[in-house]
Amino acid sequence: GQGRLHCKFPGLFNLANMLAVLAALQAQGFALSELLDCADKLPYVPGRMQRVALAGSDAALADFAVYIDYAHTPDALENALAALRPQVDGLLRLVFGAGGDRDKGKRAAMGEVAARLADHVVITSDNPRSEPPAHIADAISAGIPDSAKHKVVVTLDRERAIKLAIDHADKGDVVLVAGKGHERFQEQGGRRRPFDDYAVAQRALLARSAA
Repeated sequence: GQGRLHCKFPGLFNLANMLAVLAALQAQGFALSELLDCADKLPYVPGRMQRVALAGSDAALADFAVYIDYAHTPDALENALAALRPQVDGLLRLVFGAGGDRDKGKRAAMGEVAARLADHVVITSDNPRSEPPAHIADAISAGIPDSAKHKVVVTLDRERAIKLAIDHADKGDVVLVAGKGHERFQEQGGRRRPFDDYAVAQRALLARSAA
């Protein structure tokens, strides 16, 4: 059969995943028309390429977009940035960090990806755990070539970093807040404190819209 598929999730990898699922379900006997109708109604998965909307509204800000994603490896970060690039009419802004007490070898690689694919980068804390956040940021910065350092800033306070990116966004920009996705906590110094990227970004959007 034939039909038109609307995939509201950005990125070719999301489209490929959806097509694979549709093919598998059709092979099990489900009608294509029914599958296409369901695909159009799929909700966003929290923290996975989730667009931030204003509180109490299903509509995101019209001037620019903010996305939350769990990307916390070089490959995942590259896929996320590449997925959003076609939506960008202005600048692609990235807020991200790297987890502490984990694979330290990926940090410089993530810095390289960020510098290559984003137009403006805010390096911040992720879940630093027992490591000093500044040391993690330095390791990420080591992967950024000198030619790209002008578009990178370090703001270790994650809430301030998210607010900074949103406050500086202009019409046509896309802001990606990467690394923590659906998590509602931040681990630092042996403690977990409540922290939700989506909620922080939403507050920043509301504050900006009210200004």
